[in-house]
Amino acid sequence: MGQLMHVLITFFYSNMFYLTFTPFASSVYFKISSFTSNNNEILYRGSAAPSSGAVQLNPVNYVCQVGQAIYADRVQMWDSSSGKVSDFTTRFSFTIDTNDQLNYGDGFAFFLGPADFQIPPNSAGSFLGLYNLSNYRESSENHMFHVEFDSFVDTDWDPLYEHVGINKNSIFSANTTAWSAGNHSGDVADVTISYSAQTMMMIVSWTYNNPTPETSSVSYHVDLKEVLTEWVTIGFSAGTGNLKEKNTLLYWEFDSSLNGKWRNPEERSGISTAGYLVPGAIGVIIGMVIATIIGIPVFILFKKGCWIKGKGRRTKKSTQEKNKLIKTSSSADIESEGRSAPLKYSYSDLLLATNGFSDDNRDVFQFHFSTRLRLRRSQKILHKEKMSVRLRWQP
Repeated sequence: MGQLMHVLITFFYSNMFYLTFTPFASSVYFKISSFTSNNNEILYRGSAAPSSGAVQLNPVNYVCQVGQAIYADRVQMWDSSSGKVSDFTTRFSFTIDTNDQLNYGDGFAFFLGPADFQIPPNSAGSFLGLYNLSNYRESSENHMFHVEFDSFVDTDWDPLYEHVGINKNSIFSANTTAWSAGNHSGDVADVTISYSAQTMMMIVSWTYNNPTPETSSVSYHVDLKEVLTEWVTIGFSAGTGNLKEKNTLLYWEFDSSLNGKWRNPEERSGISTAGYLVPGAIGVIIGMVIATIIGIPVFILFKKGCWIKGKGRRTKKSTQEKNKLIKTSSSADIESEGRSAPLKYSYSDLLLATNGFSDDNRDVFQFHFSTRLRLRRSQKILHKEKMSVRLRWQP
């Protein structure tokens, strides 16, 4: 019982510790299947606006526009205190409508940028609302990472084909796969972008289901901790230049592994932590209090139960041993008259005669014993005399 009690207590506290100190997975998660002006999770910038449950990033009636739809909160991509980098997966669906034109542009991108990112001036067209002439070349100061669906070939930095590209701190793609917006005008593209912090691998895949399933992918090895700021803005950006196209976001789901909580700079006055609350601090305190309140009474009750039960076992065992001794020491009568034997006394008789073997009753017992011994000797002598008389008087 003692070992079982020890196991139960260990199990209770280990699980309480685990529940208290283990942060919840998927701490940043959202799924938006309908975009509205009342949705506080999404901010609309530039020409972007919700329409019929979707986001119209670039209306086709105008040229040289930038439209963005971004997540309202900032997302933690790595932890400066532990060095841990977040895994993340995002899924989204979009369409590009070229209006049956042979020439269209310029493209659509999912991006992760600085926490304070704003649309740069003069960033329409092939810059996709992410760069301009002052920073379009690769620079670690840009802190920008994006996946582009580039529908216009700009010979200054693009390959000689429309493409899906993975870009790091630059409008120049680090890796590309051929893709055509014109061949899929108006078709829904279902996209999945996954990043593993352990392997540092970014994998992008997209599928069209009209008229038949068609899936393509591109990947890139990158350490996002070396590219991005600790906290980032995430969202979509699309641009048009002298040519037009209609870029529409239909669905967005995002899931990451870090669980920091962003606080605006004005809310952090006098706080030296880099813009976030300590994860799970309140949960830790509550968990410890609950563990103490519940655990201590349970421990006391079980210990008390074990003590009472153990005491009962010891008392029972002592009684059994005493009865066994009494039984084996049971009294026996004096054997046949013609046979001499030592006197036997039961344990109960001895106990009664000596009043529990007290000192003041031992002399009484000795007197009683010597008296019985003399009486027994007298009986023996008398028996011999009787036998002698019988022999003499035998006819």
